[in-house]
Amino acid sequence: MTKPTFLNTKSQRRQCYDEFDMLPRYIDAFKSRFVWEGLPEDCPPDFIEECMFFAAGVGMKRLRGVGPAVFAAAPSSVLDIYGHPMKWLPVDVLGGTSLKPEVYKESDEPVLWSPPAFIDKIRPYLEIMRKAVNALNQNMLGMAQPVVIEADIGAELNTSMVKSKTSEGELFVPVIGRKTVPAQVLDLEVQDFTHSLLGVIHDMDSQILGVMGYRTANEKASGVSDLEAGVAESLIRSKVDMDLKIRERWAAEVNDRFGMNISVRIAGPMFETDQERDDDSGQGSVGDPDTA
Repeated sequence: MTKPTFLNTKSQRRQCYDEFDMLPRYIDAFKSRFVWEGLPEDCPPDFIEECMFFAAGVGMKRLRGVGPAVFAAAPSSVLDIYGHPMKWLPVDVLGGTSLKPEVYKESDEPVLWSPPAFIDKIRPYLEIMRKAVNALNQNMLGMAQPVVIEADIGAELNTSMVKSKTSEGELFVPVIGRKTVPAQVLDLEVQDFTHSLLGVIHDMDSQILGVMGYRTANEKASGVSDLEAGVAESLIRSKVDMDLKIRERWAAEVNDRFGMNISVRIAGPMFETDQERDDDSGQGSVGDPDTA
């Protein structure tokens, strides 16, 4: 009997975890940048941003018996002079069940197009982070087991274990018999690289969040000048504003085509400047008799 296609082998599951175990953090951060309102009732509010994380586009088309529905989109024909697909196909990028064949028909409805997919933008950072995490695990394992025993492979060392209870648990001391195969303890001379490896991981994390437009803790801890901080702030604001304009334009086209009232806005205080936050806090305290 053949293995069902929905079951993965142990090695496949391990490979999947190695590649994607850090993705949920960035998926959640990416979906939290913008707030969509006025979407079809059955469409989750973060579905569009989740599609944009894994695909380069999002489109809306009418389905018989359903009405307007949102899909991740891929181009099905040539691009126009601006690199925008003239027609698109729904694609399943979220690992869900396959839909009916009639759903996967090309459409010329407005498509939100912002290539490449965000996961492709951050893939180099994720790869460096994955290697750093693997090296960190190896370094910590080496420090936890700093020695090895050199002896003939397969030879019986005739060892026994001596137990000694301590206040923190049980301590096991290996004892080798005198008449057994000679063995020698080798020091691995393990060095502690955890600090530098953690620095690489944190830096890659900041780079990924910076691509999204988030201000990170490294920005304040790096000791940059006011001018450099201003340039970084301008780049972040420009990135977020451009992403917002692309989404607003698509929302306007969809509203005109489907007669809907879809809107999108920047979410939360993460993209506000320090001055904006200070102004908001100052306005909140004016006229407050308790704080006067």
